[in-house]
Amino acid sequence: MRNSFVTNDFMAKARDLLRLTQTKVVIGALICGGTFSSISYKNEALKESRIPTAFSEVHSTTRRLAAEGKQLPPLTAYYTKTNDFLMQVFEANNTAVEISREHRVFGKELEFRIEPMERIHEQIPEYVKELRSVTHAALQSTHKLVEAEQELPAVSKSLFGCWDVSHDDVTRLEPTISTDSKGKTSVSYSSVYDHTTHTYKYHPKEGHKAARLLQDFIQKHPDLNTEERLIPATVTGADNEYAIERSMRDLFDGKIPTKEQALKLANTCITGSNFTKYTPIINTAYVDFRQLAAQWNIAQKTAHDEQYITYSHSDSGPKEYQISKQAKNCADLIYNGASNIISGIKIVEKKAPFLEQKVREYVGVTLDKKKGDANQLRLEVMALPRDMYAQNYEDGLDVQPFKWSMVALWTAAGALVGGAAGYGVDRVIALKQGSPLRRQERHFQP
Repeated sequence: MRNSFVTNDFMAKARDLLRLTQTKVVIGALICGGTFSSISYKNEALKESRIPTAFSEVHSTTRRLAAEGKQLPPLTAYYTKTNDFLMQVFEANNTAVEISREHRVFGKELEFRIEPMERIHEQIPEYVKELRSVTHAALQSTHKLVEAEQELPAVSKSLFGCWDVSHDDVTRLEPTISTDSKGKTSVSYSSVYDHTTHTYKYHPKEGHKAARLLQDFIQKHPDLNTEERLIPATVTGADNEYAIERSMRDLFDGKIPTKEQALKLANTCITGSNFTKYTPIINTAYVDFRQLAAQWNIAQKTAHDEQYITYSHSDSGPKEYQISKQAKNCADLIYNGASNIISGIKIVEKKAPFLEQKVREYVGVTLDKKKGDANQLRLEVMALPRDMYAQNYEDGLDVQPFKWSMVALWTAAGALVGGAAGYGVDRVIALKQGSPLRRQERHFQP
């Protein structure tokens, strides 16, 4: 009898809980949110076997240039060979995941790309060996940007230190008179914006230093042009076209890409490279930088402390301040562009051997039963090439197709739909009970 009483009591409380509007909303949100999350996760997981893969056709480009009596330029060699090196891992992942997510399957695919006995195309160890000299040659080819990256921070720091700037908002109390229903009048005060005091304190010593650093930099670097231009491929081979087709089915709706489409994707390592993206920005900014350096050499002599009031929160400042600020912005723009090119090359130089090491470790653990954490190694084997690719090809292929942001977005959308459905169910129940606007009269009591 006691058990029956407890069960009945529990059921009664459960029914009371379910009658609450907020309970229906929460349950709906949880159910739909979970469903949407699960479906979205599965859809994103499917993309893991479709990491976009496109090889550079560097060998055909090398042969074409050799026929013209030319050699493959250093930067073209760097961006094409780095791309093909990283694509080795992405292609191995795609092939493996289409078969199974078991570690042994991925390990076997990677083994094909490191063991000389399995060689069909150039393998990971060969790329790593080549990249030791290729990255060095690429840094030599971009030596002007390497030097700019090293020297510009001091210039930028000095320009920033020329001024101390403050913008102090001043407020006033403004009365508000109100009268209540009995005719009683009261006064309240609120703080409202009145004006802003702008203060520009100039430091002549730092201004002179900035002018000297600017002139020294301009004299040392008449330009920041990199004479080399990246050379794209003109043809694609059957193997590459198949890799593109298989890894980008969604892009082509399951159709075979045309020769033109395949060639465009094969050249993404050129068109999407950081060198292609940032070189025009650097060169344009440097033209302005040279002009501003000359202007600041004059302005630093007339610059002085200034303080004045405006009726706006923001202020562009005195002419001399504007010149120094624009010069600093140009210096930062050039530095960031150079850094995005140079740091990418240095990252490959440093991490390429490390990636080969991790691939060998993973193959050893998954195929040769060596000690190690296969899960962790697999994460590293995939994370390293993705990071190197992202650092060198900002406008390149999307090699991270799995998007947690999409899972979160669909989960939130599901929760909203479910919550709305729960509220709708509650309103329907209320209407059936004859009181659409009724308040909850029974409350759950724990």
